[in-house]
Amino acid sequence: MTHFIRDHRNKSIVDIDVFTDENGEVDLSCTVLIEPYSKFLTENLENDLQIINDFQSVQDIRGWLWEVYKPANDNVTKEDVSARVKRILTQLSDAYVGLRYVED
Repeated sequence: MTHFIRDHRNKSIVDIDVFTDENGEVDLSCTVLIEPYSKFLTENLENDLQIINDFQSVQDIRGWLWEVYKPANDNVTKEDVSARVKRILTQLSDAYVGLRYVED
């Protein structure tokens, strides 16, 4: 499952893919796309430090999965990780005008 945060121009700012790797492990990849992120940041300079911190946390989501979530949970499923990612991205997109969460 792929999760996105998109801006008011429907440009993807964040793209997170949750998948099962060749060893059967749940994993994810995360990309914060530079151009749309930068445009969003420059359009919201009054919140620049908060935006930078929030998107840095999203960029670090794979570390959260492997260093925090997996060690604390015995049975990690793709569905559960996707649900967690959805909650994280929905909270982030709800925090800023012009952003929305989309899944594919």
